[in-house]
Amino acid sequence: MFHRGFVTKFALLLVLLVLAGLTSFASATTFEIIGIHQGSPAMFRALIRGVENSRSLHGLDMLEVEMTANGQVRRVPGVSVGYARKCQRAGLLDLYRFELRATQQKFMDSTELAGFDRPEPLVCLGYESTVKTMYALLDPVDEKTFVSWQCWLALGAGKEPLWVRVDAGPEVTRVVLGGDTVRTAEIPHQDVELRYQGKRKRAALLLKDVFRGPGDDSYIFLFRYSRPPLFDVLAEDVLVVFRSGIAEAQVLRPGVTR
Repeated sequence: MFHRGFVTKFALLLVLLVLAGLTSFASATTFEIIGIHQGSPAMFRALIRGVENSRSLHGLDMLEVEMTANGQVRRVPGVSVGYARKCQRAGLLDLYRFELRATQQKFMDSTELAGFDRPEPLVCLGYESTVKTMYALLDPVDEKTFVSWQCWLALGAGKEPLWVRVDAGPEVTRVVLGGDTVRTAEIPHQDVELRYQGKRKRAALLLKDVFRGPGDDSYIFLFRYSRPPLFDVLAEDVLVVFRSGIAEAQVLRPGVTR
């Protein structure tokens, strides 16, 4: 008959081995669109939540993206990941939560006072996909690796919908927005190492949100990288900005670079 302590230790070891089967990223970033500005220059704002790992508290900054051809991307600092880490180590969770709430409210208030409108969400209809779930990892060695889905972006009464197609190959995910003008974007995959399967690729396949941008025929897509549902993998977003009259979209990956 097994000793209860041995069984407990064995179960704990098994859990640790399962979690160790996949190496998590050192950091992750998620976005939340909070305002659209129709004036000059046209732009939008988003909250950025960054985290070092799955056990860390997140930081909070704000992103401003101008919608002109050579529009600037500006990151407004708020609660840094370093500050969150110091509060966590010192056990100052109440102070951290106060700073986080105050900073978010400051960003929201300044956005409203600056004349930003609330983002207008759009819906993709007629969804068709080659797979049943997007929580998949791609094999970079398999040249036949391919995941694809498409839908129709409803723009409202009296307007023709646009078609959206997303194709994930061995190395990149290609986003195509169709209509009078066909526009494209390419999102590089992210590497992830599995203990028993080797290197795999995370692709930005999940359409988290899509919004109408400022001005005519501009759109903001918010994608999320796919991830296995059974492992401790952080959520990771990427912004794809389609500007009016510009064929190639701007891709803002984690780290907020062009």
